[in-house]
Amino acid sequence: LKYWNKVRREMRDQIENTVIKALNCGNIEKGYIKHKCIDCGEEYIQGFTCKSKFCTKCGRKYSMEWAEKQVENILDVSHRHAVFTIPEELRVYFYRKRELLKDLQDATYKVLDSFHKKKTNGDYELGVIAVVHTFGGDLKWNPHIHALYTEGGIDRNNKWFKKLDFIPYTYMKKVWRKLVLDIIKNNFRDRKTRNLINKLYK
Repeated sequence: LKYWNKVRREMRDQIENTVIKALNCGNIEKGYIKHKCIDCGEEYIQGFTCKSKFCTKCGRKYSMEWAEKQVENILDVSHRHAVFTIPEELRVYFYRKRELLKDLQDATYKVLDSFHKKKTNGDYELGVIAVVHTFGGDLKWNPHIHALYTEGGIDRNNKWFKKLDFIPYTYMKKVWRKLVLDIIKNNFRDRKTRNLINKLYK
């Protein structure tokens, strides 16, 4: 709250609404439910939670439930972790059109899957969990993707194929760069953007 009034003018309305919602989490003035013991008659009032991922209480609960769900679904095989980042000059495009973050997330799968299919003649399906992070350690806008992927895949009969070789950095970089620039090129057609894309393609 100390600096909120200084920065709120720079934020989108959705961000302000989310912050206010989290600040009022559990506030009985915003609504509550009353619990009453049928034996002793003691009453307890509980304020409604905000259910926001931003909230330190509700967000933690959401994260724990999400993690538990992934543990249930994940295959008991070896995995690798990769982080996909984008240059600073491209980040603003995903701020202007946040719906493109989904395309960015999908692109990580395409990078990993393309190499895997190249190695297996396309007969096996790779397992990938990709999560979008929209900020870095300094809390500034820095969209990037954390991907957890299997060291192998399964065929149509659920037969496991192992092992996926280490994916060369140069291959990942080349394919990732093309996919990211294609996303921007297809959604922003001004001259400045075209010049920037041509520069980064080199």
